[in-house]
Amino acid sequence: MLNLLNVEAFIQYFIDDIKYVKNANESLKWYFFTEFLFKSYHITVSLLTVMRATNGKDVLFHLSFLSIIVGQAFLIYYHVNELSLESTYLSQRIFNSNWYDQSSEVKRSLLIVMARVQRPLVLTIGNFGVIDNDLIVTMVKAAYSFVLYQII
Repeated sequence: MLNLLNVEAFIQYFIDDIKYVKNANESLKWYFFTEFLFKSYHITVSLLTVMRATNGKDVLFHLSFLSIIVGQAFLIYYHVNELSLESTYLSQRIFNSNWYDQSSEVKRSLLIVMARVQRPLVLTIGNFGVIDNDLIVTMVKAAYSFVLYQII
């Protein structure tokens, strides 16, 4: 059975996590923005080089370079997306626990936490958008647009 001290410790731990993610976002949002731009540029250059390559060795090299860039982006954006998903699953986990068997003070505290976790913890790209798995698709779309612009 939960007591109020355990719930308060849990809430304090969660508040610390929220502060940590907000501080990390403030520190890293412009890094993620420049990384997004550079990765889009590298994908564009690799695609252009593959399209203009004359021998198989260049095609193979730039396709492997392209797969590494997309793989790096996938690893970063996947884990950031997992942070967001895990923060939203917390409300479901609290609801599925035995909260209804607790005292009214514990119930009230858990309801406050459940209300707070309705907003997911997210990291952003500058002030432009949230990092999630769809960002890889956006990056490839941007690179494809650059390639089309270079061809025309």
